Amino acid sequence: MLRWRCNNCNITWIYPVNRCSHCKGDIIKERTKKMKVIGITKVAIPSPMHPIVPYNVLLLEDEHGNRMPRKTMKDYTIGDEFSEQAAKGENAVSIVKVKYDVYDAVEHALELINFNVKKDFKILIKPSIIFPAYAYQAVNTNPKTADAVIKFLLARKISPQNITVAEQAAYGIDTGAAAAKAGILKVCQENKVNVVDIAKTEFEEKEIKNYKFRISREILNKDLIINIPILKTHSQWNVAGALENMARVTDIETQKEMHRSHADERLAYLSKLLKYVTVGDATIGMHGNGPLVSGEPAFLNLVLASKDPVALDRVFCEIGFFDVPDYIKIAGSASVGKVDLKEIEVVGNEIDAVKYPLQPANKNPSPHSGISVVDGKAWIGDYIAMYELLGRFASVKVKEVCMVIGSIFQKKDLEGKENVIAFGDNAIKHMEEIGIKPAVKIRRNPPDSAESIIILKNIFGDKVKQE
Repeated sequence: MLRWRCNNCNITWIYPVNRCSHCKGDIIKERTKKMKVIGITKVAIPSPMHPIVPYNVLLLEDEHGNRMPRKTMKDYTIGDEFSEQAAKGENAVSIVKVKYDVYDAVEHALELINFNVKKDFKILIKPSIIFPAYAYQAVNTNPKTADAVIKFLLARKISPQNITVAEQAAYGIDTGAAAAKAGILKVCQENKVNVVDIAKTEFEEKEIKNYKFRISREILNKDLIINIPILKTHSQWNVAGALENMARVTDIETQKEMHRSHADERLAYLSKLLKYVTVGDATIGMHGNGPLVSGEPAFLNLVLASKDPVALDRVFCEIGFFDVPDYIKIAGSASVGKVDLKEIEVVGNEIDAVKYPLQPANKNPSPHSGISVVDGKAWIGDYIAMYELLGRFASVKVKEVCMVIGSIFQKKDLEGKENVIAFGDNAIKHMEEIGIKPAVKIRRNPPDSAESIIILKNIFGDKVKQE
């Protein structure tokens, strides 16, 4: 429980205050860790936001007389002490609800996992900025969360010159333009921290389990990496979180190779080469047909934090009632982190107390109602090119057309499909390997936008939606 107190007047508030309204003096923020249970309501009827029953709603009171409700699955009696304990181990995951503002949630989540940072550290912050979208669309990391992490570091005397925010948008997307629309570029400018486009950096090759990854030296040369993925659904990976967000610290050729074969294993093993702390941004979060704007904001109002990316992703799957993706299971087996819930220490809120049934992503989403897509885990360049191309033809009415992207699919995935378009070199090559002849081939990796439009115009007619 938090309260804000004026140094001079000793007046207190139980909501955020920047300056004393009486003397204009400085405000001190105080957190109470021990509280007493003064009221209990047991709820036995489930509701959409609270599907797990029975649960208890406690009325807590601190030593100053401030009161606050708290949902818990545990049983208490009047007069019991209620306290939040910090993590005991390195694989813990903290779950914090955004009560006052995002900064307080981020600060509390990091404190619960005993996160410490030295003043002379050179720190890289890796948000998720894949596509030009506004913050409320939940495609990219919430700028409020990025701002909170930066201010958390600045408050601990880290120099702005030692903080770098680095990201690489999806292939074909300008990182600066995406960061500007997402609101994160403004946050970086206001806090006077460095901004780097990973695509324009030098890369160094690392190898593990016969897999080679060309990783940005901006990542390798830092004392600390803070990963800030937006927690959301993903049509290819099922969920996108800590592990998936690190895929774009590699160069384009590595990303292409990751999607040609053994995609789940490659994604899992990449994080075995890296060490980072994760602040999982579920302040909004996404469900439905993520990861782009076809997904829907989930409004989870949560911040998760962990030194173990596998554990954090596993906990997110449990919160949203998602099946655990193969890459997370493989990462657990490869000792990247803990995947068994019994071995994961959860601090802050309990998992069952914040569970909310989210809508999973369609495995083969299409932005066109009349054109089905078979997605063979295409790399992001082909995925974005397909997404934007079919979006241009959204007003064109067609039937029984299928577009295939990527190379990780089987012959049975195309059974019964008519008028198959092989989109991209990977799809064309793999269809040849499995003995299927497409009706149309659109070459290159990714295919050229103008050329793709001309090919589809010849097929569907000149009814392309004009921008």
